[in-house]
Amino acid sequence: MKSSKVYSFDQAIGRIERYCAYRERCQFEVEEKLRSLGLSASDIDKLIARLIETDFLDEKRFVFAFVTGKFRLKSWGRHKITQKLKEKRISNELIDAGLSEIDEEEYYHTLQELIRSKWEDSMVGAYASKSRIARYTFAKGFETELIWKAIELCEEESQRSKGNHT
Repeated sequence: MKSSKVYSFDQAIGRIERYCAYRERCQFEVEEKLRSLGLSASDIDKLIARLIETDFLDEKRFVFAFVTGKFRLKSWGRHKITQKLKEKRISNELIDAGLSEIDEEEYYHTLQELIRSKWEDSMVGAYASKSRIARYTFAKGFETELIWKAIELCEEESQRSKGNHT
């Protein structure tokens, strides 16, 4: 529920600086927060400029933190990260720069680990099972081509390990 209290410009400075200091924020999030504090459009513009000047707000820093966090902590793929950044009105150039920081080997390894964890829980080899795993990893934001490549690799590994145990 939004606060009905309207803040003065000076009161809003302290609140928004704390808000930005807590974690990286993008301009869109800060503008929404300032609107919820009841500030006018001109005060919002002044505060945004001040936050940028004082380095409380940096879109590039936000994008790199967002991409790194969502990939490493939540195992999101590029598609989902891109979608969420676009919802925050981040430019395509910044999105591309942020995504370029993801190491290709680490990206593919993360996808493989997601598939392996689901593979062990499912009926190995069943088409429905592979389809369910593909849907799960697609929902995480990974590319379809990479998903099927990793599923095939996992299936081959599974068949080799079965062959060694019999």
